[in-house]
Amino acid sequence: MVINVRAAKDQLSSLLEQAARGNEVIITSDGEPKAKLVPFRAPRRAFRVDWELLRSVKPRPGAKSAEEIVREERDGRPSLWCSDGSGTGVSPVCWLHDSHGRDAWRDARATTLEPWPRFAARFWLMYLDTAILVKLFVAEPDSEFFGRMVDGQPVCSSAIAYTELWSALLGKERAGSIATQQRVRAWVAFRRNVEEELIRLEPLSEATLKKANHILEQCHPRVALRSLHALHLAACDQLQEWPLCTTDLRMRQAAEVLRFPLSPLPA
Repeated sequence: MVINVRAAKDQLSSLLEQAARGNEVIITSDGEPKAKLVPFRAPRRAFRVDWELLRSVKPRPGAKSAEEIVREERDGRPSLWCSDGSGTGVSPVCWLHDSHGRDAWRDARATTLEPWPRFAARFWLMYLDTAILVKLFVAEPDSEFFGRMVDGQPVCSSAIAYTELWSALLGKERAGSIATQQRVRAWVAFRRNVEEELIRLEPLSEATLKKANHILEQCHPRVALRSLHALHLAACDQLQEWPLCTTDLRMRQAAEVLRFPLSPLPA
């Protein structure tokens, strides 16, 4: 929403409510943008991995991964990513900075990264795709990698992850990857983290929906994004908090087009 400063003075209460709901409000003067109202963000609290929960049950060999289940829900096709680090289609990439401060893309498997604790110290808040969230509550072969990456970091995702994660847990139970008790424990732990704001879920707003449409167009025809991919990318862009942590190859392709910083993948 764009509004001039005189009208904004008369509608300040209404504009504050819109901004609090996540809608973008730009205030102009003499036809030029001068300011933007943004929602107040409470101090972020760091997420802590429940290692006891995560290590209480070992991953079942051959079990369906979070990527496979989430990907099948999003576009009805098998995932190209495997939780043991294998996959086809796109080389995983991460965002690094060269010695001159310029941004550069690197192949995560061809580059020797800094030890993760020092690398992570550059980030203020990490955006986690749903499959990564699943791995933090249900053991998979790469849960240890992602757990160490996010442990002690403020983390966020989109509100749609609330339903996507629940559906993924049910899907893992149907596939025999986890027992009912594990599914219940994982869901209770996830909800507790959300309620205590250790995992922040960005609500879907009109601004997010419009941003998602814009992202779909930006990536077309190079990346065949689906609506849920675009909504996650839009929420990440609205928050402007990096890096984006995802194993979804469509989202990583789109991030390259959009120049979003990405977290590394397991080598």
